[in-house]
Amino acid sequence: MNRLGLVIGQLSWGGAERQLHELATRIQAEGFVPTVYCLSEDIEPYGPMLRDRGISVRVFPRRSHFDLGRAWALRRALAADEVDLAHAWLVNDDAYAALAHIGGPRPWVASMRSRPLDRDGLRKRIDRWTFRRADRVVVNESEVIDFLERELGCPRSKVTLIPNGVDFERLLGSRSREAVRSELNTPLDSPALQFAGRLEGVKNLPLLLDAFSRIVQKGVNAFLWVSGDGSLRESLEDLSRSLGLGDRVRFTGVRKDLPDLLRAADLFVLCSISEGLPNVVLEAMGCGTPALVTKGCGCGDLIRTGENGWIAARATPEALAADLEAILGDRDALTSAGRNAAEHVRSCYSVEAMVSRMALLYREILTDFRAG
Repeated sequence: MNRLGLVIGQLSWGGAERQLHELATRIQAEGFVPTVYCLSEDIEPYGPMLRDRGISVRVFPRRSHFDLGRAWALRRALAADEVDLAHAWLVNDDAYAALAHIGGPRPWVASMRSRPLDRDGLRKRIDRWTFRRADRVVVNESEVIDFLERELGCPRSKVTLIPNGVDFERLLGSRSREAVRSELNTPLDSPALQFAGRLEGVKNLPLLLDAFSRIVQKGVNAFLWVSGDGSLRESLEDLSRSLGLGDRVRFTGVRKDLPDLLRAADLFVLCSISEGLPNVVLEAMGCGTPALVTKGCGCGDLIRTGENGWIAARATPEALAADLEAILGDRDALTSAGRNAAEHVRSCYSVEAMVSRMALLYREILTDFRAG
């Protein structure tokens, strides 16, 4: 069995963290024994969940924003655990892995799971230095490959595309559409929009609220469910009230029964400024709920507009409102898109396929390293 080290900055709620959990709990069947190295003490909820499955989780306390001591501690831990291959999971983890592997003690893999737009000149120089030293770079969406080549000079030959995987058992709902809508005071015959994610700036929720208020003002009897939490929740609730939306918007908080909400909604909407391949869009589509997303959401490989969902041409309140009104006004198109979305995701984006592709990449890297 090969020893695999998975390096990540935190194990809190998040799409990337969930993907690491899905991989770590399944990769042993592919001949790898995983250990997770968390570069902070923020390990809830996935740290305990991993340990419950018998997976070791090493924690490195964060003492500053960029703490070089963690890189040296990571290097010592990887050596003590006799790790054969390391994989840094997020872009901010890659530099620590690069420092920990100076001198080439083992091959390692970097990741770019989105297109970060806030990197200053110093951070970009660090990123370029990091990706030059990685044996391979994993991305989850083809637009990220373009970003890596254009912005950071990373050659395409070094990059491997492995889309996120969905555990379809997680999507099995336990409550009926009627029960969910009754709880959320949403009539059965009214269109319901669903957003789920962190309530932070990158999700661009003011755009969604503005667009939604415009269709409500035009007489569309729709409701919006906002699931998740974050630093902007209070200001978003204030904005909703100032737009006169009243009880048309339900802020549900974090929901453990999100698949039930997804199945009870008519359309999932995401307006993020920058994403890779969002798990929540995959899950919505896997539940048979089509999605409307903006171009920044990184769904170009996933969504075929008008067939299994929609990618908005322009991310303005006026344009998004027009898209919402047109989509909600065509029930047949919504039903067809939902059916096609479920078929596409279930055939191409299973968690089993993601784990198999990752294991194949790891074996190729190890074979090359040991041969050379």
